Amino acid sequence: KKKKEEENLRNSLKEGDKITTIGGIVGKIVDIKGDNIVIETSMDRVRMELAKWSVMTNNTAQEAAQKARAEAQAAKKAEKERKKNEKKNGL
Repeated sequence: KKKKEEENLRNSLKEGDKITTIGGIVGKIVDIKGDNIVIETSMDRVRMELAKWSVMTNNTAQEAAQKARAEAQAAKKAEKERKKNEKKNGL
């Protein structure tokens, strides 16, 4: 299962994604060349070509998922508060 998740992660990479490699290198994908990716690693625009298998996390996807979870929790909390107010005002 974990192997399939890792494969899906690597297949879903696209230009603009911020990633972290197994070795701890952090960068933004600027090009995808088959089984390799090219990343920029700093403000100096240092570019490195790496194998896709070296990608450990897609920080862009994680941030989007975290934001979606936070929005869902806020919506749930707002709905609960609304129901509470309706009940209070209805009595």
